Amino acid sequence: MRFDVKKAENCFKDSRSYEYSIPVDGQSLTKMLDGWQITEHHKYRRPMFTADKGGINIKGILKANLIKVSYTENNWQTEKDDFESWLSSAGACADTDDCTDDNAASYNANDIAAHSAAEG
Repeated sequence: MRFDVKKAENCFKDSRSYEYSIPVDGQSLTKMLDGWQITEHHKYRRPMFTADKGGINIKGILKANLIKVSYTENNWQTEKDDFESWLSSAGACADTDDCTDDNAASYNANDIAAHSAAEG
């Protein structure tokens, strides 16, 4: 999956939050987040979601292609690299616009936690 990334604009200088423009909407992305704590908020004018696991937080609008990802303080660079690697490899879903469970490469934060522990 192709994506654009930039540092999220906010008031915190040392923030570890990044915005990703992705080719699938938030609703499709949530189907790909295996094992994450996902909460959908449908009462807002633009329904949104949050996904949390291992200290990593993803927020986005369900029908939009922009997400914000916040990484942990201690392992943020490894987490960011792993997340971006997963996004790049999740092309089958994005290329077909079919993000069913059978076609989506799932993203499990436990994989990142194991990788971070091995690096640390």
